[in-house]
Amino acid sequence: MKIHLKKYGLTNHKGVKFSLIFLALEFLLSIFSILIRANNDQSLHTNEIGLPPLSTGHNLGTDQLGRDVLMQLFLGMQNTFLISLISVSLACLAGVFLGCISGYYGDNQLKIKKRNFVSVALSLIAIFFFSFQFSSFRLSWAVDILIPILLVSIILFFSLWLIKKNQVSVIPFDLYFVRFVEIYTTLPPIFIIILLSAIYRPSPVLFVVYSLMSLWPDFFMISRGEMLKHKNSTFVDAARAIGQRKSKIIFHHILPNILSPVLVLFTFGFATLMVVESTLSFLGIGLPIEYPGWGKLIASYRDHTDYWWLLIFPGLLIFANVYCIQKVGRHFQKL
Repeated sequence: MKIHLKKYGLTNHKGVKFSLIFLALEFLLSIFSILIRANNDQSLHTNEIGLPPLSTGHNLGTDQLGRDVLMQLFLGMQNTFLISLISVSLACLAGVFLGCISGYYGDNQLKIKKRNFVSVALSLIAIFFFSFQFSSFRLSWAVDILIPILLVSIILFFSLWLIKKNQVSVIPFDLYFVRFVEIYTTLPPIFIIILLSAIYRPSPVLFVVYSLMSLWPDFFMISRGEMLKHKNSTFVDAARAIGQRKSKIIFHHILPNILSPVLVLFTFGFATLMVVESTLSFLGIGLPIEYPGWGKLIASYRDHTDYWWLLIFPGLLIFANVYCIQKVGRHFQKL
């Protein structure tokens, strides 16, 4: 499946074209910032504290620790821009995949063997438990040993018990999953942030997990609705008539026709995550201190109000990114 820029009119509108060039350039810079992170000097330079812009060797000045502001903005792209892009991309992939499967198969087309269904369900429970063991909350050594053994025993027991029963059951996947999403979306995002922050140490991976858990239901619902609208179309019936596989029908024929609303949600979700990451960093509950960020530069302005460049330059960069992303999103919304 290929996405053609001319098909969506991205090369005809000058404002959209400029926004795409700006975002593509920033993406390349954020990738390049990974290579120079090891050379980033975070130490205190007492003789270079608070230098204004256009100073010798510091075009955008220095902060309260004598660090170059341009370098901090450059390294902050990796956390504010690149991590937000990765987060919304993973949420989009997960939500669209599950939404397409749920919308196409419905309640009576997804068939699975009982033993496979039970084995997968119990395995997911075991994986969730083992992932929880890496958290800061540790249970007693007896529980840490006995519960994994018990989970593995249950999985083996049900797998051996069902191995003789080669029955195929119809799973109402759409009904169950939509009800699960409805219950899941009642949880406020702040609750997810507090829960994950209490269990795990703040890190870029934790921010990606939080963003994934917060955004995937939106992609799921919109892709499911579009799939329900297109799965009985004439071109889909023609694909079924010539004997094409269901996976090819879903991802090769239907998915390209539902990309416009998905791309709109992707762009606005991307812009939202950039603002959220900057806000969390500004409040001091975002990424650890060793990760530079635009929100942290703005936060340092509160204690040094005479260093106006700590507010203006990261603020302008956040504004420019959000404006360009929403410019592209509004263009998709008009299609």
